Amino acid sequence: MIETTREQHYENYRTNKLESVLDKNKNGEEAPNKNPLAAIEDEKLEHDQKVLQMTLDMESVFRRKVEEKQEKMLRTEKDELEKVSISKKELERDKASLERKKEELLEEKRNWEKENNTALANILLAGSTDSLGSRKKKHSMTVNPFKFGRT
Repeated sequence: MIETTREQHYENYRTNKLESVLDKNKNGEEAPNKNPLAAIEDEKLEHDQKVLQMTLDMESVFRRKVEEKQEKMLRTEKDELEKVSISKKELERDKASLERKKEELLEEKRNWEKENNTALANILLAGSTDSLGSRKKKHSMTVNPFKFGRT
């Protein structure tokens, strides 16, 4: 008899607690006449649905951001390729200009050599070897030589 009373009190206590939890979760709404365990199960299902919906929303946002980043990378790559092609064209123009200047210089050199009947290289070589043999510098001290040791 005591055992039965104790179990009865415990079940009443547990039911009251579960109903109070259910009442608190409804935020002032009147709780339907429902088994408290079934109500908690319904809340769990609602919560799982919310979590699933949030997960789907987050995945869609993630996919959208990934697509935006990929588009940005493609635009950046395209811009960089355009810059590289422009730089190549400029380099080719500069190279062609330098080639023209080189040809003009060589033509000027040939014309000068024809006018003077001599090769420019021979004149430059001769001028550089003339100074080697005849004029050697003599290194000597001028007025006051250095003294080493004690004075």
